[in-house]
Amino acid sequence: MSTLRRVLLILLCLLLTGCWDRVEINDVAFVYGTALDWQDDKIQVSLQIPLPGQMGGPGSQGGGGGQSGRKSWYTDSETSENLVDAVRRMQARASRSLEFSHQRVVLIGEALARKEIAPFMDEFARLPPHRLSSLVAVTEGPASKVMTTDVSMELLPLEMIRELLRQSMKQPRSLRDLFELMLADGIDPALPVVRTIDIPIKQLQNQKQIIQLNGMALFDENNRMVAVLNQEEAKGILWAMNETRYPELIIPAPNGSGSISSIFHEMNVKYSPVVRGDDLRMNVQVRATGIVTSNQSTYDLTYRVNMLQVERKAEALIKRVIERSIQLAQKHHSDPIGFGRLIYRQHPREWKRIRERWQELYPKVRVHVSVLARIEHPGAVTEPMGIQERDVQK
Repeated sequence: MSTLRRVLLILLCLLLTGCWDRVEINDVAFVYGTALDWQDDKIQVSLQIPLPGQMGGPGSQGGGGGQSGRKSWYTDSETSENLVDAVRRMQARASRSLEFSHQRVVLIGEALARKEIAPFMDEFARLPPHRLSSLVAVTEGPASKVMTTDVSMELLPLEMIRELLRQSMKQPRSLRDLFELMLADGIDPALPVVRTIDIPIKQLQNQKQIIQLNGMALFDENNRMVAVLNQEEAKGILWAMNETRYPELIIPAPNGSGSISSIFHEMNVKYSPVVRGDDLRMNVQVRATGIVTSNQSTYDLTYRVNMLQVERKAEALIKRVIERSIQLAQKHHSDPIGFGRLIYRQHPREWKRIRERWQELYPKVRVHVSVLARIEHPGAVTEPMGIQERDVQK
């Protein structure tokens, strides 16, 4: 064998030394979610880590139970000047390497949300391991408290929060969406609010609290939370943003007593800004198509003329809810719908002229909402159930 071949063979053997850079799964702790709070003028970072060994098997006790009643997740927390230093301190006392590539939820505590959140979000955008697809929400009270709530339906509390957030909007807000909204001109962030509520102990085994969505948090141009809308007000904002998934509406019966429930499976919202000097107007056109899901009234929906009256009632309700929610957003100088961005796209020269005074002009924008609602059919049963024919309002 020639000398050259011997050298090549030796080099080849050196290159085939096995998985020198391997990382064993037992040496890694996958962070499922992060909670950020403001405490003692510092940021408190809490991490939730699944414990695979406690997820099911003989003796498991529900979603949060794990084997022998132990929890299926572990939470660690640290307070520091910034997120990186807090994670470094938690890593110093962790037996496994903290891995953020599978992070799916980020919670922002109420106290932190009322500060300018951009500096605390910077590290999420700057460090590659953090997933920009992680869903984001604001919590009522400390985020760490919500994150550690025992739940029965899912293995991890954050998994339940993630599913709730996915159901809350057509396009749930992720870290990527939040960064784009914070950097964009003419639109402000709006995030769902999550909270825990007390429930009777007998209702769900030994569970004392449950997690639920509780409205929408509005931010201003400085990325500070300025208001929290309740469920009804948040519904109007989501309708205006065209982000509601199958919105439901309870419509009072035009005649007789009771109400009619409808769900709208199609909704389209169009905006037409009108700029005349400093006189700004926003025309909002809403088209909604739905079906009747329940008729708990004495009103007969068999006749088309009766259905038309129900549609007019629905239009008035949708118009009222959307107008009320937009007025609240204007009152708090928050633009979650993006009126400024709409003006910029359709009237760029006018936007350049008013951009510096937008915060002054935005609350004065006159909003005109027009709604066209159509209910396709009343369902398989046309007349109210359990109502005698003589009592039905034709």
